[in-house]
Amino acid sequence: IAVPHGYYGEMDGALERVKVAAMMRVGIPLACALVGYLPGRRLGFGEDMPKGAALEWRDWILSRNSMWDTIPHDALAPYRSFRAPMAFLRLTDDPWASEVAVQRMATAFTSAAESHILRIAPAEVGATAIGHLGFFRSRFADSLWPVAFRWLAGGPLSLDGRASA
Repeated sequence: IAVPHGYYGEMDGALERVKVAAMMRVGIPLACALVGYLPGRRLGFGEDMPKGAALEWRDWILSRNSMWDTIPHDALAPYRSFRAPMAFLRLTDDPWASEVAVQRMATAFTSAAESHILRIAPAEVGATAIGHLGFFRSRFADSLWPVAFRWLAGGPLSLDGRASA
């Protein structure tokens, strides 16, 4: 859910890519230098983050291969050997989790038993927008949350609970 590969160059929309590049190259380093952590809530960057985590996240976003370029190879072994089924919920109005970014993340887990992507447009759940982390808002408790709960319980990955063809 809202899990893209990470590289800002794969985000939807030129304006979004420019905003994210500025945030990563200027906003995060400056904020971390001034206050010792990323005050994400105050700056509109999401949640507050410790300096080290914010700078590591920044490196992932700016790197063409995201964390796969920035984390030591041996630390990535669990990702490469993960064998369980995987499901990705791609919210079509999420500029960070573009189609390319979600596809790249799904294919990065080369040993997964299976990998499925469910694409959900806001209109399909009666919304005008969902966005990057909107899935987790309580207003989607009855429409989006059951999709994940059902799949985690062994059911189909679908909006309506029916298996896809």
